[in-house]
Amino acid sequence: MARHRSFKEKMAIIEHYLTHGDMKTTSRRFEVSKTTIHRWVLTHQEKGPESLAVRRRHHTYSTDFKERVILEYLEQGIGYLPLARKYDIASDTTVKQWVIEYTEGKRLKSTFGGARSMTKSRKPTYEERLEIAQYHATHDVSIRELSERFDVSYQQAYQYVKKYERAGQYP
Repeated sequence: MARHRSFKEKMAIIEHYLTHGDMKTTSRRFEVSKTTIHRWVLTHQEKGPESLAVRRRHHTYSTDFKERVILEYLEQGIGYLPLARKYDIASDTTVKQWVIEYTEGKRLKSTFGGARSMTKSRKPTYEERLEIAQYHATHDVSIRELSERFDVSYQQAYQYVKKYERAGQYP
């Protein structure tokens, strides 16, 4: 498994490559793939050095956003890496995985960034809990999307949906 590089390490590798101009030697010396070095250099040139900073939290991608990226790949033939760069997605592998899941008929789900599910939650009324569960039953949304939409924790949304499914409605 590849190890994550710090911002300083990435900058040292890029500087070495730009100074010596030999991708193969740079790749061997720092034990980083040529593809990764190439991606870092492009990112550095296009977006500046700050764009190589290590991301401290996961990014949120909605189902609609994922679908838009996938359709651009399928309909316009734009590659994984150009799409990842265009939409500031951390890795072209992420785009590739979305396309694979979509073409295999798997349901796209939004990804959740941050620790929102661990925050102190509010106490929804009975009517709100029922609305949350019914919304999930009638719309194609993940529990995470549900929790964001109704401003409740992931755990709360999950419980409301499961109780609704068991009873046919929220008890």
